[in-house]
Amino acid sequence: MVDYPKLSFKYGWDDRDDEETPMKGYRSDGIVQSPAGEIYPVYFIDPIRLQ
Repeated sequence: MVDYPKLSFKYGWDDRDDEETPMKGYRSDGIVQSPAGEIYPVYFIDPIRLQ
């Protein structure tokens, strides 16, 4: 069986996030945990916001 990295969000995910995230243009509370247990923060940003 292959282990894959796990993505989670510090503050969870609910229906409110489906509405607020596009308005803010980013999500900064992502956490990726590797199969070896290493933890990496991740940041998602809307390409339009980068412009």
